[in-house]
Amino acid sequence: HIVGSFAPLDGNTTEIAEGDVVKVDLGVHIDGYMALAAHTFVVNTENAPITGKKADLLQALYTAVECGRRLLKPGVKNTDITRVIDLVAKDFGVHTVENVFSHEILRNEIDGENVIANNVPDVPLTGDNKTQ
Repeated sequence: HIVGSFAPLDGNTTEIAEGDVVKVDLGVHIDGYMALAAHTFVVNTENAPITGKKADLLQALYTAVECGRRLLKPGVKNTDITRVIDLVAKDFGVHTVENVFSHEILRNEIDGENVIANNVPDVPLTGDNKTQ
């Protein structure tokens, strides 16, 4: 199970198989300005309907991103977005991954100081951190 970026070393024999859940994460930069995009999907060569827990996972991901995107406004606390992501995950019966963050992106800086956590274990979701 790999959640973050994965760049296999020479000799790695990992293969993607039918039914695997895969995230493709791409990034580019031009003159220091960066753009990142990711998409999660189920390997499905037969184009069969995705059902069960995998379908719940994909829908939870989509819904959490949409909710977070719609909340992302000046003055909204990042912890409010984290809370909504967690509520969406619980509603779909899935769990967020601890210690994974969405970072502010600045020119020549991919991991800025302002972050939104997917899940913060054992830390109350309070604070004054606000989106800017």
